Amino acid sequence: MHKLILLSALCLSTTLLTACNERANNSKGNSDNIVWTDEQLAKNIALQPIASDGDESKFYIRLQGSEQPHYHDDHDLTVEVLTGTAVIHFKESSQSVKAGDTIVIKKGTYHWAENTGAEASVVIGTFTPKLQSKDFRLAE
Repeated sequence: MHKLILLSALCLSTTLLTACNERANNSKGNSDNIVWTDEQLAKNIALQPIASDGDESKFYIRLQGSEQPHYHDDHDLTVEVLTGTAVIHFKESSQSVKAGDTIVIKKGTYHWAENTGAEASVVIGTFTPKLQSKDFRLAE
């Protein structure tokens, strides 16, 4: 009897761990699984939530054209490039990025992204700490 209970618990644990790992792997950057609506495809920039917990908020971000220069006053932003190429502009410099690159933009940093490829760029944007409200202030 005890062996049957132990075996059942082991099977349940394995199933749960497998499901959690698949979810985590999907949220780490398989851009093939993202479905964008026609409305999102028509925009220069579109976001889709991935996950949000006590420490961070993650989004898929699709960039066709360019953003306006702006700041995030309360959040650091980590950008993991999944597809495409872009330039991240700062007040005094610019940095080219491509699929596989990661860049950290500290809170309060003037920046904006410009897609440089023929196709839209797709990134995972991670805001730390968790977004409680919109944190986007246009540069003057």
